[in-house]
Formats: sequence, structure tokens, C-alpha cells
Amino acid sequence: MSTPAITRAALQQALAELFAPWVQALDLRVEAAGAEGVRLRLPLAELQARYELCEDMAQMLLDTANTKKWELGVETQDIVARIEQGLQGGEAGLSEAEAQWIALRLAELMD
Repeated sequence: MSTPAITRAALQQALAELFAPWVQALDLRVEAAGAEGVRLRLPLAELQARYELCEDMAQMLLDTANTKKWELGVETQDIVARIEQGLQGGEAGLSEAEAQWIALRLAELMD
């Protein structure tokens, strides 16, 4: 017995009704749905805005990170790991992937 197919419209409705407000705010669109999975599309403007937010965050953290590195006498990776922990958990309004990207970018800027 096969399971009934879920339509793109039903999946789009589920995004609007079942997901957290921050996910809804991303304005994701169901592009495709099938046996292999679901493909969502993030509007280009939102993607650009998230990139700029993450780049700005890394730039803003640079002076503080360098100061703490000097004050504590620790390595770059130690400071970056501490900052990444602070960015994760949702309070900063970032996804886990964004927090990781900011940490990697910050490490690049510090070296």
C-alpha cells in the first residue's frame, strides 16, 4: 500500500502553520517535493541579507576577539570557539550554520 503524495501546496501551508516564527520569516518556498525529499528555496534578497548580517557580525567581533586573545594569552581557535558557543542557541537570532560561518570568518580575519 503506497502513501498518498503530499502536494507542494500542502507543504507550503505546513511551513506557514507549523514552523517557528523565525522560520516563517525566512519566506521559504517549496520548490519541489517527491519521494527523494523536499527542496525549499530561500529568496535571493533574504539570502543576501543573511550573508551581510553574518559578515557584519564577524567584522564587529574582530576587535573584541583580538583584545580577549591578547588579554587571556590564548590561541585564536580558543577565542573563536568561545564566541561560536555564544552565537549558538538561538538567542542571537542565528542558525547553527550561520554561527559556524561567522566563527570561520572571524578566524580568517584574526589571522
